[in-house]
Amino acid sequence: MKYNLIFHGITEADVGTIEDSESVLKCFIGRNLNIEDDIPMANVHRIGRRDDRRRDGKPRPIIAKFVHYKDLMNVKRSAKRLKNTNYGISEQYPSEIEDVRRKLFAIAKAERSKGRRAYVVKDRLYVDHELIDPETYVFGRASTVTPRPPPRHKRPRTGSTPDRE
Repeated sequence: MKYNLIFHGITEADVGTIEDSESVLKCFIGRNLNIEDDIPMANVHRIGRRDDRRRDGKPRPIIAKFVHYKDLMNVKRSAKRLKNTNYGISEQYPSEIEDVRRKLFAIAKAERSKGRRAYVVKDRLYVDHELIDPETYVFGRASTVTPRPPPRHKRPRTGSTPDRE
C-alpha cells in the first residue's frame, strides 16, 4: 500500500465499453490538478466489480500505485485544488488502520462542530494540537493521552526524635 492513492468521483465509461483507467487518471491529473508531467504509474485500476451498482450512484474509485514517491507527493500537494468539487484524493491504508480512522473521523466531526480544531494523521486524532485517545473518549469531553506520573507510594514519615511532652 506504499505509494498508493485513491481517486474518488472520476466518472466511469458506459457499461459495455472498456476503459483504460491509467489514461483516464492521467487526463484527470492534467486537467484538474494542472500537472502536465507524464507521471509513471505501476498499476492503475478501479476498485470493485463493474456490475456492482453502488446505492449512492457514485462511480467506483480508482487506485493508483506511483513509481516515484516525489510524484505521489506532488499529486497530494495539488489535491487542494479539488476543494469544493465532487472529486477527492486519499491515501490507501491497511484495513486495520482504515477501521480506526473511521472511528476517529466521527470523533473529529463532533469536535469540529464544537468549534475545536480536529485533524486525523494516519491512525491518530489531534484536537487543538493534543493527542486524543479514542478508547477513553466520551462524546462532549475529550480525554487527552498526556502521560501522568503514577501516584507515589511513600511510607509515612516517622520522626527520629521522641515525642515531646
